[in-house]
Amino acid sequence: MFIHNASAFLSAPLDVKALKEELKRHTDIYFRRVNKFVLLALIGAHRCARDQRIRPETAVYLATEHGNLGDTESVLFQIYRQHCLPMPYNFINTMANTASFYVAQGLNLNGRNLSVSSQNLSFERALELLKADMDLGAVQSALAGSVDEATASESRFQEKSGLAMDLVNQVDRSCWLHLKCEREGALGEVKTIRSFRGKRDGLNWLKANGREFIRPAVLSFGIAVGPEEREAWKKAVRPDGEFDYVRECGSLNATTACGVATFIGRRQAGHLIHVNKNFQDRYVILQVQCC
Repeated sequence: MFIHNASAFLSAPLDVKALKEELKRHTDIYFRRVNKFVLLALIGAHRCARDQRIRPETAVYLATEHGNLGDTESVLFQIYRQHCLPMPYNFINTMANTASFYVAQGLNLNGRNLSVSSQNLSFERALELLKADMDLGAVQSALAGSVDEATASESRFQEKSGLAMDLVNQVDRSCWLHLKCEREGALGEVKTIRSFRGKRDGLNWLKANGREFIRPAVLSFGIAVGPEEREAWKKAVRPDGEFDYVRECGSLNATTACGVATFIGRRQAGHLIHVNKNFQDRYVILQVQCC
């Protein structure tokens, strides 16, 4: 899979009005009845599609860790605190897959449309599905993104719960890749994406294949991989350096999509080897090469 464009939208928590103004910078289309989660998806996807020839059959693979926090919080409050039926607008928008529908509608796409969530490995699972579809010839072009809100409204949460909430360094994020089967004009390539049942299997694979990576090769880790464990991975890969996007973005905000989009955006030479895991110690190794 070849990466033809990458976009990372990271912003301090914004309200719907501010996000609509940001979206106007990227499209003239007016979207009715959209919420914060949908707007974040639209902003990221339109930024990634900018100056690209997006085919109508392009697929959309939207990954999210937490989905639509804002409207989900509103619906739960209406049901359990106000003891009434939720507003239809709020209820419909709790479904995260409405965001991928709006992305397809805004870009006039009629290809496959999927939303994926998988406990800290959501973007990796979306890429695995996309690779399978491309290998089968079912998809030739796709937009793959990771979207999450920083949190529900701070003031409303404090008002209802009486608890203070620290939003320092939290951001709204919408990071996307435009991927095709064709190499021509590509900025990078997803060379490998492999899942492992545990650390030992992943380390054994890296020890057997690590020396075959084109140099320079930099190593990167997801937020769930701890400092001591990282040393074991470094010994297996013996990288030329480490790309610590988590430190740059903040541990509350960093996702695999953010790391890959940032790496590609900087046009760094060589390979990025990204190691991530979920909280059941299932690992995914992602290898990306800049062209």
